[in-house]
Amino acid sequence: MRHYLWLMFLLFAALNMTCSNNAKLLEKRMTQIKCTGDTNPELALSMIDSIKSEATNSHSHIRMTYEMLLLRLNDKAYHLATSDIMAKQVVKYFEKNGNDLEKQEAYYYCGSVYRDLDDTPRSLEFFLKAAEIGESYPKRDSMLLQHTYSNLHALFYNVQDFKNSLIYALNEYDLSCKLNNAGLLQIMHVATAYSMLDSTNKARKMFDQAYRIVCKHNNDIDYGNLASLIYNLSALGETDKARKCIHILQRQQHYKLGSKDLIAIGKYYDKIGNKDSAAIYYKSVMADQSDFAYAYDASKFLFDLYEGQGNNEEAIKYAKSYVNISDSLDLGKRQEMAATVNNQYQYHLDRNKEMETERKVAEYRNWGMALALCAIVMVSLFIIFHVKRRNSQLKTLVAMSRQLESAKSDKRLLQEEIDKKNRELAETKEQYAASSAEISSVKERLDDINRQLQQSQAELKSKEEMLASKMEQNRSFLSLLHKSELAGRAGDVLEAVKKSACGTKKMTAEDWRRIYAAINEIHPNFTSLLTERLGRFTEEQMQVCYLVRAGLTNPQIQNLTGLPRATVWRWVKKYEWAGA
Repeated sequence: MRHYLWLMFLLFAALNMTCSNNAKLLEKRMTQIKCTGDTNPELALSMIDSIKSEATNSHSHIRMTYEMLLLRLNDKAYHLATSDIMAKQVVKYFEKNGNDLEKQEAYYYCGSVYRDLDDTPRSLEFFLKAAEIGESYPKRDSMLLQHTYSNLHALFYNVQDFKNSLIYALNEYDLSCKLNNAGLLQIMHVATAYSMLDSTNKARKMFDQAYRIVCKHNNDIDYGNLASLIYNLSALGETDKARKCIHILQRQQHYKLGSKDLIAIGKYYDKIGNKDSAAIYYKSVMADQSDFAYAYDASKFLFDLYEGQGNNEEAIKYAKSYVNISDSLDLGKRQEMAATVNNQYQYHLDRNKEMETERKVAEYRNWGMALALCAIVMVSLFIIFHVKRRNSQLKTLVAMSRQLESAKSDKRLLQEEIDKKNRELAETKEQYAASSAEISSVKERLDDINRQLQQSQAELKSKEEMLASKMEQNRSFLSLLHKSELAGRAGDVLEAVKKSACGTKKMTAEDWRRIYAAINEIHPNFTSLLTERLGRFTEEQMQVCYLVRAGLTNPQIQNLTGLPRATVWRWVKKYEWAGA
């Protein structure tokens, strides 16, 4: 039985190692396909089909990584998405289990899916999330962040929110300069946004920069951006530069002019006064009707052209076309979409501000708790130090009292000895009077007694001087003890003030003098500190500083001073050093 258990254990371990190795091989294979997709997405899509069955049958991380790679390759191959099911699954998984790079990529390609589905608000939401991660974390995909800015610029531009369009166009251009891949696309994004905001000088500067790039790399450029450059140069009156760009465009024999190109060339001829040629190009756009947006512009230009020539029949004809195409484009819906996008964007900004505010509140709360803890520790240390110092003074005072009692006892014994000697002297005098025969001996004894008396008096004087010194020391310690008791009484005054501040109390001048005296007794340097920090100040400001030093709260200070609540809170914040 034991052998069977070991065999099953070994078999399970072998299967586990096999699965782990297969997962690593799949991850390595998907990394290779991802690199291939950056240059040849169609080839990468054919390669990814070879691992589809293994990836879909693997664990959830491999499966979601495979699906996100599939979204990436389809986006790079310009295959428009038809459903958001896969994108929502990918975002849901990596929001919970992915790292920052995986979240950034998941948000970006989910935004691309909603962009293909023409769901601008939801596309904006996910592109903003991708940009937020790319801007917040140092280990980001910088190229993906640049593409995110490009998509945000296009989304805002399409709904005519040109201010935000310019913001993200500038972000895209700055990042491309840092990555050393700034080209015609990034410059044209910034230039067209400036143009729509009527920043003519800035737009002209960027269009000139784009023109120089076109002249330098005329065989390797994006013709869509070239057409836009021709149109904007013509609109700015730079007809010579526009003509050179048209020659570059027409030299490309393999390239077929589209509606955007025809509109741009028509704008050039319109600007140089060749109205007939301009009308021919505009009418070519109207005949094609493949893109309602360009047909809308062409009909408007034709209306303006014929109206300017006085050809009312043709002007009315294209005015009707202009109105019909306007109904087809549903510009009102575009304006509604712009409002929706702006609301979505504002919600995103408000949410970020709210999160930042919550973070700061938590940070301030932590600092407040730390400062409160430090204050409690400092107060505790101060109390301990004060109690130890007071106990030491009391011990010294007790020792001095004992020395004083001992000196008093010595003085009493000496006085008894003196009294005894005086009695002996009296007895001797009586004996001297009674017996003159013994006067000589009595005189001798008297002399001895006098000498002893003088010696005793000298000792008494020495003892009295020592006693006076001891009494002076005792008075010094009694004075120290009196000061300690005064500090206690000052604390009692402050405690009484705090209790009375719980309700509204009318303070008299005597009450304020008692508070000033109590604070000055406990903190002798506070008056000089007040003068140094405030310089010139009013009576109310001084009262607030003393009450802050006393440890009163804002409502208590308001009750005692009668000042407005806003003034009390502002001064307490301003003079918080007084309570330190």
